[in-house]
Amino acid sequence: MRDADEFLSLILASAGDGSRITQLCVRDHSDRSTPHVHVQAHVRDGAQEDSSSGWTMVEVTMDTLRAAARRCQQRCDSQPIRFHMHEDSPATQPVAEELLDCLWSCACVLSEDQAAALVTSDKGTCPVCLVDLAAGAECVCLPCDGAHILHHDCMRTWLQKASTCPMCRFELPTQAVLDRDGPALIDTLVNRSLASVDRLRQQAEEHAWLKQQATDSQLRAESTQRQLDELAEMVQCGICLEQPKQVAFQCGHRTCSCCSERLTHCHQCRASISMRIRCFD
Repeated sequence: MRDADEFLSLILASAGDGSRITQLCVRDHSDRSTPHVHVQAHVRDGAQEDSSSGWTMVEVTMDTLRAAARRCQQRCDSQPIRFHMHEDSPATQPVAEELLDCLWSCACVLSEDQAAALVTSDKGTCPVCLVDLAAGAECVCLPCDGAHILHHDCMRTWLQKASTCPMCRFELPTQAVLDRDGPALIDTLVNRSLASVDRLRQQAEEHAWLKQQATDSQLRAESTQRQLDELAEMVQCGICLEQPKQVAFQCGHRTCSCCSERLTHCHQCRASISMRIRCFD
């Protein structure tokens, strides 16, 4: 298949109406004599069910595929499509065990506001298992440039086999690198992870504040509407609901002048009408 747009369109067509591509797993061979990429698409259909295509070779460069993904996202009016880069040969050197243990100490259990903040920043899905990062999940921010976040268990499983971030391929130290560069490297990386956790907490606080502001605004709007309804009830004729109350009966209830002429008994208390008083207030 030679056209990236055609490939993405076929993926969506096979998934049905309301579907969107959530992630593309890619092996990049743009530097080969015949530039191409191997792509696997992960799709969420209209019923919010996830599925994955098989691996397909598309004879385009990585830049062309990214451009096609942006066009696809715009056509579907959906969230940006994530890219998960795969190595041709899986890494044989895992991340240093000491770093894995230290990253566990950086784990946090997501609150509802933190999970919502991740969705807002397009980081709401674990890049390893492709499951949403929901409230209550134990997660870790990797010390990569993108501050990518994933389930703690997924992080440990991934980094015991590979030494790169599953999203951006940021290099994490193997035991050989750690022996060469010393423990100071661990401290630097752990501090980066902790800083990412702090930023997530700040984003969650901002999200909670905005949510509270929206709730307060809604409550004020509802209160204002109730006051307007009460005011309308006070001044509008309760029969035609159009004209102002201009005539009072001896019982104290009012209607507009047109409706009062048709009444022999009060429309509210059913008292016989013996007096009609013109009101000018």
